[in-house]
Amino acid sequence: MAVIKPLIYDEKPSRKLDHRPFFSIIIPCYNSKDTIGDLLASIESQNMNDDIEVIISDDNSTESYQDIVDNFRDRLCIIQTKTEYNFAPGNTREQGVKFATGEWIAFADHDDLYITDTLPQVKEYILEHDEKHYAIANFLEVDPVTQQVRRQHIQTRNWNHAKFYNMDNFWKPYNIHFKKDLLTHEDIYISSCVNCGCNKFKCKPLEIPLFCYIWNARPTSLSRKDYEGREFLEVYFRDYIASTGDLYNEKFAEGEVDFEFAKDSAVSVIFFNYFYTMGFKFHRPDDWIRENDDYCREYLITCKELYNLTNKDILDYAAKDNCSVYYGIRDGAMIATGPCIETISLPDWLNYLHKDLKPRITMNDSLRKEK
Repeated sequence: MAVIKPLIYDEKPSRKLDHRPFFSIIIPCYNSKDTIGDLLASIESQNMNDDIEVIISDDNSTESYQDIVDNFRDRLCIIQTKTEYNFAPGNTREQGVKFATGEWIAFADHDDLYITDTLPQVKEYILEHDEKHYAIANFLEVDPVTQQVRRQHIQTRNWNHAKFYNMDNFWKPYNIHFKKDLLTHEDIYISSCVNCGCNKFKCKPLEIPLFCYIWNARPTSLSRKDYEGREFLEVYFRDYIASTGDLYNEKFAEGEVDFEFAKDSAVSVIFFNYFYTMGFKFHRPDDWIRENDDYCREYLITCKELYNLTNKDILDYAAKDNCSVYYGIRDGAMIATGPCIETISLPDWLNYLHKDLKPRITMNDSLRKEK
């Protein structure tokens, strides 16, 4: 009978680096024996082992993959830690950040890959442009079975893939954290936090014209599973609103972002809510999840009160620049829900949501204070 080697949680580096690493790569893991070896090999293929710190943060795995990690411990600087309890990748990434010592932090999923010899180019680009805050490279969405590229993600601010955050000048000063026990959309939550940080520090991300990361879009992942014919987004729609709209409203209420930025972000989420729910109803006209309308109603009323908005203000925003904002968000929303035809118009939807001024789910009263 094979002996299962326990994972190492001593939180000490497997090999000593003689200087501060440029990158800390944080990897959330759970029962990762089938994938972690390929990811670690792709990190080693960057040929900058003395400038990378790998932090493996385990979410209380029930199966060991230590023998695979051990194959790299003498060549890569590896730190292993774990969460207090099994829950979600956000908690696991947050645990990993605690041990990061690199100048820049990056996140990699345990079943993804870095493209060979690209991280040295990312470093060179950051240094050449004297970037101090935040950098975005490109990544490929790949079918892990056929190896075919499904989509090229170029300079997208969503997700954590191919993103690099300066620890001393951005991540720590803006006090960025993953939201505890957010089951889904934890990466979108961080993207929203980062957008707020850019607003506060009046900075824009450095855009790096390079594909450096491969996102293996597996059908077994939480966002790809079949939920009895429903979209992942419809099932976890409340998490989406919490990771985007609620965060912008909270940051504004706390004085962390300015009015125009918060209002524009909030109104954009209203539009996304509209197109997303239209997609849900179009594809499942008889049994769409009714509670999602309650979430949209709650969010709309909160935004109206917080930013003193009327339906006309929202519609005027939609019509800006020949409706480019409106149609741009529509196109983006349909990537998630699939093509659809709106069952009711945006003006009718706004009136429908606001027919009940007492939302079923109450927001934090601190967000309702007069501005």
